[in-house]
Amino acid sequence: MNKFDLKSKLFYLINVEIQLHKILQSNIPFTVVSADLEWFGPPISHEIIQIFLEFCGTSQIWVDFFDRFLKQPIYYKSNEHIRQRGVPISHSLSYLFAELLLFGLDLYIYQNTDIFIYRLHDDMWFFNSQSTKIEQA
Repeated sequence: MNKFDLKSKLFYLINVEIQLHKILQSNIPFTVVSADLEWFGPPISHEIIQIFLEFCGTSQIWVDFFDRFLKQPIYYKSNEHIRQRGVPISHSLSYLFAELLLFGLDLYIYQNTDIFIYRLHDDMWFFNSQSTKIEQA
């Protein structure tokens, strides 16, 4: 199944939810939120990644390895800089870290609002008829 099939199925699901809401609670507004966390990788905090890895039970040897991976030197105009934030673009471990943080976001929102996030990597959709829950999410 490709990305476009998944997105079509997601839009179909959202449309079904909207139609169902119109029938059951036509006098209450229904809100659908769409967000794209474009350029999500460069601002990711290394400290947050480490906290999530430890929270998920990753052993210290792996946490240390990932920390060394993230802090690889960057050479710019013959000067060496140590990366303080962000993950290397298009690397498998970068996708792992991004997914880990986005999963944490999904879980946090669900636990605090009972709103389920539908997500295709960094594109997300969520919906509800309670505006306070939408604002909280």
